[in-house]
Amino acid sequence: MTYTTLTYNGLEKSLADWGVETWRREVFNQASDSFGCNLLAAADAAEVFPFGAMILLRIGRTPSALPANPENSTLPISGCTSWTGGTKWFVGWRVENARTGSAELERMDYKFAGPWDFFFERLVFQKLWLTWNGTKQIADWRSQVVLGWSVNLLSGSGDTVTGTTATNLLSIAQQVIEIVAYAAAQSSYEQSVNGLGWPAGAQLQFDTLGTDANGNYTLATGRTNCKIPDFVPGHAGSNGDIQATTTGIVLRAPLDAVNDLTCAECMRRMLRWIGAMGSPVVWWDYTTSPPTLRSPRWTS
Repeated sequence: MTYTTLTYNGLEKSLADWGVETWRREVFNQASDSFGCNLLAAADAAEVFPFGAMILLRIGRTPSALPANPENSTLPISGCTSWTGGTKWFVGWRVENARTGSAELERMDYKFAGPWDFFFERLVFQKLWLTWNGTKQIADWRSQVVLGWSVNLLSGSGDTVTGTTATNLLSIAQQVIEIVAYAAAQSSYEQSVNGLGWPAGAQLQFDTLGTDANGNYTLATGRTNCKIPDFVPGHAGSNGDIQATTTGIVLRAPLDAVNDLTCAECMRRMLRWIGAMGSPVVWWDYTTSPPTLRSPRWTS
């Protein structure tokens, strides 16, 4: 018999040993990815999982410390804290707890948000924005942004910067990667402040933007997770599937000036432009540490 286990703060137990009565998992594209459970506990008890507590769910786990029930191997075991095998299935952070107390029942209803809910839906996206400080022009982080445009790093080719062969315009893929990079950087900062059993560093991963010797963004760099091509498929410089190796027609979205949008909203505004050409599917690979965003699947 295999089990679904939950790990919190280094302790892994079966859901039954955590006191879980019922549980559910919900996954939506470019939206919620969450785990909820009803925990049998006194309504006035201390929190089992405080706000922001990080959990890891695994499925198909086999006990390694306790033998199977000698009378009936199909009966569940209890008290096992050592496991082998299985697959990482979900990583999430506690966001809600509704307590119920009555003569018939006392329990806690927990909800754990995945990386999309916990970071992308809660975090307002910011870019560097050129401002005047009274003495000189400086780049400052602001939530007043122009999606598809970089204020400080040049990218690719096309003469939009006088006297150069560089451009401030970003491809759709580059803008998506920049959004995820910002969320990852902020998750690392939040880990350093809150902890609560989180592993050190960024809590999610994705591709990074390629740069040249001057630190400028470059097009046509090989990527593992972001399958949107930098160039329009079917045109010069395109390999028709993932990335190009030469110049071509850059796959860009119209510039979009926005204010105070979350990372999730900015991602959706970018991904909608490939809906007619590809399949903008966002999903999380929890088998890696930290979880990896696989986004989007490209089909031309």
